[in-house]
Amino acid sequence: MRELHAVDAVGRVFRGARAVAEIGRRLGPGWRVLGAVTAYPPVRWVADLVYRWVAKNRHRLGPSDGACAINDR
Repeated sequence: MRELHAVDAVGRVFRGARAVAEIGRRLGPGWRVLGAVTAYPPVRWVADLVYRWVAKNRHRLGPSDGACAINDR
């Protein structure tokens, strides 16, 4: 519930900023380059920091319809 998980066709699991980068690599040419660049340090370190900040503050950044609420059920 704390970070995005993405699973590719062969079963590899990517989490957090790495998941966003992997999804980007599969979206198209412009996103593919950004996703690939995000995989390398120090860009990856910055992406991890940004991802953690966005994840922690997502309820303030998006619509207030509860889409990003964490349910403890």
